[in-house]
Amino acid sequence: MKNILAGLILISAVMAGCGGSSRTPEAAAQVNGKAILRADVERQFTLRTQDMPEKPQGDAATLARLEILREMIVEEIMLQKAEDLQLAPTDTELEAEFKLLRGESTDEEFQKTMTERGWTEMDLRNEMRRNLSMQKLVQSQLSAKVQVTPEEMSKFYEENKARFNVAEMEYRLAHIIVTPNPEMPVTNLRNDKAKTADEATKKIQMIVDRVKAGDDFQQLAREYSEDPQTAGQGGDLGFLPVSAVDQYLPRVRQELEKMKVGDTTQVIQTSGGYMVLKLVARRDPGQLELDNPEVDQTIRQELGNRKQQLLSTAYSEYLRNQADVQNYLAEDEVNRFQLAK
Repeated sequence: MKNILAGLILISAVMAGCGGSSRTPEAAAQVNGKAILRADVERQFTLRTQDMPEKPQGDAATLARLEILREMIVEEIMLQKAEDLQLAPTDTELEAEFKLLRGESTDEEFQKTMTERGWTEMDLRNEMRRNLSMQKLVQSQLSAKVQVTPEEMSKFYEENKARFNVAEMEYRLAHIIVTPNPEMPVTNLRNDKAKTADEATKKIQMIVDRVKAGDDFQQLAREYSEDPQTAGQGGDLGFLPVSAVDQYLPRVRQELEKMKVGDTTQVIQTSGGYMVLKLVARRDPGQLELDNPEVDQTIRQELGNRKQQLLSTAYSEYLRNQADVQNYLAEDEVNRFQLAK
């Protein structure tokens, strides 16, 4: 199914039902008087474990459910805070998210995938509404507050200078992979997979023709590449030192030396199928200075991510301290083992 399955699996919010302030058999927990239902914990447990070769059993399954419920409690607390701050998504934002998740699937494909997952369209829209609300909370309360100062960047650079020393020539490459192996999972936006040698040959040639016609290489990788690790990043392999190129791509080393930044190779046949490479950038040996755009971006992103993770952890714990939470699944386990209360 085109782009739905991954979206349904990756969607981060989990469904919570409404309930009163007193404990009911259906409730797994309560957050400020609002129930999180056992059925919703079980739904999430099934979703997370259905593709495992060996599903958790006994105490391992109970532990998994407790971990899921802990996450659901934090998410419910964050959602309630987003509602307090009136950060609900607009109908336009919700519709745009729905179209993105649905991708190019037909009505029949969409309904089939939803049925297989035990979801309705209303379920999905409610989940997206929750997700978008929490994203807005993170953006307004956390991301907007994160500032990386020049002093912090300079200090990080001096303490990690060796990281920015290029010992040998490096090539930044992106690739598009096509393989006739029908069993290989794909994560591209079109859920497009060649299943025979003939289909693989035609597909890689179509991609090469579109690159030559001026189509964006990264977007083609997102839509068609069959490498599940890099398709979502536009096929980006990052910077590879020339020694790594010699080891893993010995046949293209000489071709890369002749290419200009932005050029692409012809079709390269591999042991598993076909590949097309793009030379995104070339980096000469030497020390990269702080004013280098790549160094600036790397340091700014790393320090920013650290701060946001710190703020996110602290903020969620702070809100949890303010919330009235009863975790009934945990209480049941305490009673089962007769632990001191």
